[in-house]
Amino acid sequence: IVLTVNSISSYILTQTSLSTLTIIIIANNNWGAQPIERGAKITVSPTNSIPSVLFETKIIPISIQKSSIQLSVFHPQATFYSAIVRKIESDEWSTVIDSIANTVINIECFGTLVPCDDNFFEGIVYEICVFAENQFGSQKVLNYSNCINFSPTDSSPNILSSIKSIIIVDITFKQFTIEWNYVPEATNYLIQSRISSSSTFLDSITTNLNTTTISAKSNALYEIRVIPQNNFTNKTLDNIIILQNSKDITSIFVKTTKNIPESTNLFQIKNVFNQNNSILIEFQWNYVSTASFYFIRAAEVTEYGYGEWIDFPETSFNSINISDGLNLNILYEFRLISGNRFGINQTEPISLKFLPTLDVPMIPITNQNVLQISNTSVKMGWDPVFSAHLYKVEKLNSSSRIYEFMGITYETTFTAKNLISESNVRFRISPGNTFGFYDSNLLNLSNIIISPQTNIFTGDLTFNNSNTFSEYTSIIDVVLKNEITMCEIENSRIQVSVFDVQSTSPPTEIPQSIEIVDINCSEDIYQGKLRFKRIRVPEFYGYYYIILWDDDNNSTTPKKTLQIIER
Repeated sequence: IVLTVNSISSYILTQTSLSTLTIIIIANNNWGAQPIERGAKITVSPTNSIPSVLFETKIIPISIQKSSIQLSVFHPQATFYSAIVRKIESDEWSTVIDSIANTVINIECFGTLVPCDDNFFEGIVYEICVFAENQFGSQKVLNYSNCINFSPTDSSPNILSSIKSIIIVDITFKQFTIEWNYVPEATNYLIQSRISSSSTFLDSITTNLNTTTISAKSNALYEIRVIPQNNFTNKTLDNIIILQNSKDITSIFVKTTKNIPESTNLFQIKNVFNQNNSILIEFQWNYVSTASFYFIRAAEVTEYGYGEWIDFPETSFNSINISDGLNLNILYEFRLISGNRFGINQTEPISLKFLPTLDVPMIPITNQNVLQISNTSVKMGWDPVFSAHLYKVEKLNSSSRIYEFMGITYETTFTAKNLISESNVRFRISPGNTFGFYDSNLLNLSNIIISPQTNIFTGDLTFNNSNTFSEYTSIIDVVLKNEITMCEIENSRIQVSVFDVQSTSPPTEIPQSIEIVDINCSEDIYQGKLRFKRIRVPEFYGYYYIILWDDDNNSTTPKKTLQIIER
């Protein structure tokens, strides 16, 4: 419907229905009219009552300063607006705007202009609530308002720490919707997106407080960053430099899809709490790029299998607290189910077992072993203790004979670093929970003893079927690749030692029959083969070492050490 209005600045539109209208005002003179896209647009909804709560009062911060805030407010059935403000931790409200006929609100807390504090205080978070009003009344009578938080400032938001989390709330084949935590010092947000294979972010600005929908290519993985801004941001050169160079800005990976999501690769218990003599468990997991929500499914573990499965409420975050429906001292299996609008992943859920208790774990770890070793580090692993959700790792001080703290892990593995080469190291692993750690001195010390070696390089093993020496020996071919020249081997004295990780003894040299195979002493050739006789050690778990020494028998430092894991 096109209406020509000769009046300069006002017009009464008579409308008999209560349909919502979109009105566009277009400037016109004898030379012609503006294009329609240049017109000023407003949405209104005729009514014969106070503004309806079915419409949200949109509040957008325009400017935040140390002593004032400017807001844009709009409700399609409102002609006036009022506002109240309070400190976020206070129950005392102050009226700062009373029935103004303007969609831009200026709140200035200084002098006697408004009945609030003499000044806003920088660093304090305030809550401001806006009531929509018209000639029929105010939303105050409904005790209804829309609110935002803000924090007075005279600087740009900290782009590295302001955004605590970004979550995916919806995914389709060609777009996705994200949400983030609202930043009280921000008036708008810079949304940066890039396909994971690209090095360049595409920028867009939104004045939405904590959500936006992004159009994307189909079946593509994107990295998304959200940067809070305000009227000071462009003046802050430091923030611009950080924005261009930092890899520490909070981000999330999202993949457009039309399929159900994959399963996460990490699911663990982060904390356990005593809540009025019942248990509260905090779970945590890694985000899935194709998932928009998660929930935990739990059942008791019985001797016959599982009890009844219980589904706990959904969340879009990567953590949740669970308490209702859990019994103490009962072993449960918890499964993390990921989902999106296309369905949930039930075929490959990641799971863990846990026994809720209000006591410290009463059993030690078992099956501790060495997973990987280098000259200055060792990765250890062990079986889970179901009443523990974390493990304390300690290392024995060889001088004081006291165990010293190394770290806490929420997994059943731990990598100890910065170890001294050529030394025996004893570790103690203690299962624990919120209520304490198992006293490793009561029963099994749960010790792992390793001996890091210098200049370790890798080799591939080829086991011959031949058993020509005796029933207790076999032959091993070690194929050396790209680590050592044949000249180094030919001009060395070769020693073979065996080390059992479950023993307290150092590596033991054993008599060997060693043969150099396919030798070609050339500086350009880095491949060759060693063959030596292996002595079978019953109940043995550990390593063989091939150690190369200088021909000088007085040498105390090996030139190279090759570690071979017993298969």
